[in-house]
Amino acid sequence: MANRLDHAKHNKAVCLFLKENTDFNDWIITTAFYSSVHFLRHKIFPFHSHYYKTKYETFDDYCADPVNRGENKHTLLQGIVEEKCSEETSLNFRKLKDLCWNARYLNYKLTQGDVTRALAYLDQIESECTAPKRVKRKRIKKK
Repeated sequence: MANRLDHAKHNKAVCLFLKENTDFNDWIITTAFYSSVHFLRHKIFPFHSHYYKTKYETFDDYCADPVNRGENKHTLLQGIVEEKCSEETSLNFRKLKDLCWNARYLNYKLTQGDVTRALAYLDQIESECTAPKRVKRKRIKKK
């Protein structure tokens, strides 16, 4: 099974291929959104919930937790993104999700401007999610 980062990069490659070779703006935006989903899962998981005293190895583990059953997976992911990522990334993910849902369910005739915005959101999300992780250091108490 491919890891989340490989999956994200694969979806982004498809997105860029579609942009260069087709006029299917709805699918360019849809692949940008799903690429962002995998970038975010790569950044966030695994994580330890101090509130529930549980370590979640994967997003699917998180969704399977009884406290999350019945919730929409996209809503759950948005909540974790708001908690674990920057405000800019959270906002860009929400905007990209809205563009994608519009493309999939309301109006597939999206503009080149919509594509440009979607790719800018994706680039910012990818940048945050692939930046080297900062190591948390324990504070040394001075005597």
